[in-house]
Amino acid sequence: GAGRIVPGEERTIAVAGVSPGAPSGATAVALNLTAIQPESSGWVQVYPCGSPSGSDFSSINFRPGDARPNTVVTPVSAAGTICVRSSTPLDVAFDLSGYFTLGGGYSFQPLSPVRMFDSRLPESSLNRATGGQRVHAGQIVRLSIAGKQGVPAGAKAVSINITAVDAQAPAYLT
Repeated sequence: GAGRIVPGEERTIAVAGVSPGAPSGATAVALNLTAIQPESSGWVQVYPCGSPSGSDFSSINFRPGDARPNTVVTPVSAAGTICVRSSTPLDVAFDLSGYFTLGGGYSFQPLSPVRMFDSRLPESSLNRATGGQRVHAGQIVRLSIAGKQGVPAGAKAVSINITAVDAQAPAYLT
């Protein structure tokens, strides 16, 4: 369908084997996802069609009326598609910035999205770094990723999504 994405809808987007797009055989894509004019605060999920989407991850979070971008790297289904879901009505834009193929140097090993850290959870294996306290300006949070939650112990790099929630002032994370 076209137009705004509505809650409960799973929108299919062809990203590989189409023009413009990644070539057929692409296993994952890197995108700039922009959430445009959401009606309320919420989230968008991007994932390979046919995979479980769950509710325990977000590709981007936003507030009402935002035009908020975020980089997303996601596996592509065998049909060359990704799916999009949202918690609130909004428009989205995708800008394809790259893709992964088999045999191209380091390989991209897609995992189902899994939360690795959440500073809001005081008594959790997901938050040994801050104990449920807010991450403060200038604070460095070190996380072990390799060998955790399905990431191979020998991983040389990972693709992660970092989301700030309820920031007290305009900010950025790196």
